[in-house]
Amino acid sequence: MHFVRTGKFPIPLSKFYTDLFDNRQIGDYEDFIYFDEETTSSLYPQALELVETIERMLFK
Repeated sequence: MHFVRTGKFPIPLSKFYTDLFDNRQIGDYEDFIYFDEETTSSLYPQALELVETIERMLFK
């Protein structure tokens, strides 16, 4: 709320973070879930961008 709505944090990365969180919840609490290498490797560039954006915000 304090970062996305004020424009300090990009909306697409916020949505990506929500998707990552949802996938983690599924992975933690569903009985049988499988994340293949293709799926996880396609998420890596966005995850890296997310981490870099947060780091820039922290050290600004």
